[in-house]
Amino acid sequence: MVKPTIIAAFAALATAKIAPSVHRHLESNENVDVVIEFRGGNQRALEVARLERASFNDRGSSIAHVRSLLESNMETSQRTAVDVLSSQRKALTTRVESFYINGNMHVYGANRVVLDELAKLDNVACIRQPVTAQLSPVIFDDESVVFALILQKAWT
Repeated sequence: MVKPTIIAAFAALATAKIAPSVHRHLESNENVDVVIEFRGGNQRALEVARLERASFNDRGSSIAHVRSLLESNMETSQRTAVDVLSSQRKALTTRVESFYINGNMHVYGANRVVLDELAKLDNVACIRQPVTAQLSPVIFDDESVVFALILQKAWT
């Protein structure tokens, strides 16, 4: 009796990591694009970079070091997710992008089986749909362009 309870609790925990919007999307679609956020994000790497900042003589070296730490953190935190994705036969149709700046992974065309396996990983914090923003185009009229050119001349 104890084992089914533990299994049910584990399944509920894994499902809780997947956002309700992803579940709703999968009810009517076979695949979904998702963002996977990992526990701790990139905070550890940024803290190390902050502590080591004084040891660099120039800004370029410091920036390169921060980027190196962020990339290393991303590879470490995403390793198990990459292993899961590469071991899934159904995952062959997905496209994956990893971003070192925030440590997130974008998986395009993931199915329910793949998402359930990813949700079981300890270091996965949440699986959600990406946020898409629509921006209005910026339209300049001739009057504002002339005014901008006048201001530019005045400032130089």
